[in-house]
Amino acid sequence: MKICILFFIYIGLAVRVSAQDAAPIYRQLASRLSAFESSSDGSAIEALIGPRMPTQIMLADAKSAELRHADIFRALHRAATSTFYTLPPLKRGEPFFGGDPNYAVLRAAVRLITGYSVLLVSDGNPIQAINEQSLGFLIAKQAMLGKSDLSYLVSVAIYDLTLTGMGKLLQIVGHYWEIVSAIERSLLAFPPPNLIEELNKSRRYDLQLIAWLDSESKKHGFKALLSNFKQNGNNPPSITSKLEWNKYVQANLKFLNKYYKEALVIAGKPYPESYLDMKALDASIQNGVFGKPALLMFASGLAEMIKNEQIILVRTQVYRIAASIMAFRALHGSFPATLEQAMAGMPASVFSMQNIKYSHIGEGFQLSGSVQRYPGSLLIRYSYPEPKN
Repeated sequence: MKICILFFIYIGLAVRVSAQDAAPIYRQLASRLSAFESSSDGSAIEALIGPRMPTQIMLADAKSAELRHADIFRALHRAATSTFYTLPPLKRGEPFFGGDPNYAVLRAAVRLITGYSVLLVSDGNPIQAINEQSLGFLIAKQAMLGKSDLSYLVSVAIYDLTLTGMGKLLQIVGHYWEIVSAIERSLLAFPPPNLIEELNKSRRYDLQLIAWLDSESKKHGFKALLSNFKQNGNNPPSITSKLEWNKYVQANLKFLNKYYKEALVIAGKPYPESYLDMKALDASIQNGVFGKPALLMFASGLAEMIKNEQIILVRTQVYRIAASIMAFRALHGSFPATLEQAMAGMPASVFSMQNIKYSHIGEGFQLSGSVQRYPGSLLIRYSYPEPKN
């Protein structure tokens, strides 16, 4: 059983980690979260997540729900701030499954934390609200510990929900410099999930599986191993001799090394070049041009992952810049005339204003960033104040 150590960043707020395992806490919460989310109390908390500003009735309902289930929120806090997460062990004969966190529980946890944070800030506890909302970024890191490609997609979704929650807190407490600065620090401290990190993880896992194939075939014979694949719903190759088996394992190893070497180079290119090149790589695999596909569940469909990464990168930049604009207004009493004025002194490596447009409109502003989607494009907006409709 492998213990995965998590790396946490202390952001100058009151988010502190504790030396405990998140896994048993999430296991205990699994059934409770499912029941809670489907209840009227769960609905009252999650109603605070949407784009609407909460009414007094909504807040009163959510407060009653929170008081009745305070132990759930305490447990969520403990799980998110745990320093490690023991993944479920892989079972012999099932090398392609297992070893992943309970993604449904992690997603439910972040939805409830986001609603709880809105309740806290509306209750007059803004710093605690920011602390709690920052837990979503830690949970996104926990999701990335999974061995399947799904870990990256879930991590991006969790990060996005956390980011949106921070944006809502910014709407509610945007007049106060200390509070806005705390949001700004949180957004800077936790970068979005990284696809190159995911690819390196997938490569390590797939190579471990190659070693597992070799080891298991020596212990039990390749025929027993192929039989296990078939029993687990996989489609094993037609191999009749040990020599063929060894050649097949080596072919897989060669394929994976070639695939990941090229994919990592492409993932490091600027967007949209990275997307177009990865789409070509995906197509070459589907058409058999790249080489013999591996038996293993190697990372595939990476072009769409690159697109998702670009969307979350632009959304993160829009929200970071929005926080800086709000901090500028809180400090100077007016919105900046230009983005450059708001970003003065900020490191270029953290803030990229490429394709970000800023409009100062009356008593508010609008930011937008575009992402080419092939076909069409996606416009990511942040407006203050949020439109009522």
